[in-house]
Amino acid sequence: MTMWYGALIIGAPGSGKSTFTAGLSDCYTQLKRDFMTINLDPANHVTPYHTDADIQELITVEDAMDRLGLGPNGALRYCMQTLSANAQWLIGKIRANKGKYLLIDCPGQLELYRSEGEMDKLIRVLEAAGVRLCAVHLTDSLYCPDPASFVSVVMSTLSSMVALEMPQINVLSKADLFNEAELPFDLDFYTKLPDITKLVDVLDENPLLARYHKLNRAIGEVIQDMGLVSFTPLAIQSKADLARLICTIDKANGFQLIDKDIREIVLQYEHGIKRLKKNLGASVNITAAKIIIADEAAALCIPTVDHWHTCLDDEGEGFTLTEAESQAILEEAHEHYKKLIFKSRDEILPVLKRQMPKTHDGLVRLVGEDFADYDNVVDGIGDEDAAGFLKSMKNRALDLIVEWSQAKEDRHEMVKFMPLASKTFSKMQSEWDDLSHVSKNRMEKKTCFQTALRLIDQLAEEKGQITALKKQLNMFVAMGEMVGAEIEEE
Repeated sequence: MTMWYGALIIGAPGSGKSTFTAGLSDCYTQLKRDFMTINLDPANHVTPYHTDADIQELITVEDAMDRLGLGPNGALRYCMQTLSANAQWLIGKIRANKGKYLLIDCPGQLELYRSEGEMDKLIRVLEAAGVRLCAVHLTDSLYCPDPASFVSVVMSTLSSMVALEMPQINVLSKADLFNEAELPFDLDFYTKLPDITKLVDVLDENPLLARYHKLNRAIGEVIQDMGLVSFTPLAIQSKADLARLICTIDKANGFQLIDKDIREIVLQYEHGIKRLKKNLGASVNITAAKIIIADEAAALCIPTVDHWHTCLDDEGEGFTLTEAESQAILEEAHEHYKKLIFKSRDEILPVLKRQMPKTHDGLVRLVGEDFADYDNVVDGIGDEDAAGFLKSMKNRALDLIVEWSQAKEDRHEMVKFMPLASKTFSKMQSEWDDLSHVSKNRMEKKTCFQTALRLIDQLAEEKGQITALKKQLNMFVAMGEMVGAEIEEE
């Protein structure tokens, strides 16, 4: 049976449904995902996106009002009843676009989404035809300044979740217009709703609403007890917000798993786990590692199994070293590091190969036989800014190693080296912060940079290997800044 996947975009009039549909259309076009857009609002005559199917080919609100003498709401309900009775027309449009992802822009009237209402009936017909949908409910963030209005829209959100009986993602739209300075709580409160009764307390401060204290408290308790409503903030101009929502929608409707045999997924996970154990030690927390890799893959909108191959190459040689290798390098460094002196970057690998072969082999695993190999890899990212950052990071690190090797035996030279190192670390952090979200994502997909940092940080900390290093580095940077300030004063 052919399956279709998609998003049913719902919400109150003016919440930004059509704008959101247009934003998703632009993203899917850039992602080269085949999709079709469907307008099911018979009163929406001007859409900011191209429609592949439109209910107005079947009926319009004006037709129902003129012929039956109905008002706007009655005419809208009649239009949706007509669509429900002629659902095969819509199914035929969908079947003509085999394999395409569906974006369905719906009308906003709440009464259409009650249990056994017009939309509920239509959804059941689509499900029977092989359409797997996730509802995306948009709520305008401009309701947040008024606690009474916000509690009302939370209730309507909860109502649609209960009535439609399908996966639903709740979105707080127009988040870029959210002004925390004018509100009693921050954005995090309105999205996670940890305690809705706090809003009820704010309602009680209004003399006109305080008289309904028991009713307000009961409504708050219903929302709190159900525990279903939370929101994802969305600024429509933010590609990062849209990317996160696309990943969440794909998880909810099952699209993320298509074209993947579940047995293949299990086998690849087992293969990845074996490689993790080989590279991080048999005692590594595999559950934590799987969660980290799955989180990063979801953030990048790529299958988790694909991210295994980015983090751990086909030969099983990962981005880090085994416990035995790490210990051998530490022992080697303790014995030979005082003899190391590099005059330039080009001398680092040859000198290490002669004097510290185990350290040399570990470094080669990460950067290749030559630092030019590293440059070729980062050029393959296909993003000039990301490649530039990684090359700059490499060059700064190599320069620090050279400076350290020449200063380590002279206390006065080390005093000069510390502020230099501190500024270098700060500069690298600043360059990372300045990278665009797109560049960071491209870097991550090609190099597993962020995932590697998370894995090393969390899993090594569980073994007690990273906490001391962090403390030493923080102390080193703090001392460097202090010494640098003293030198400038002199």
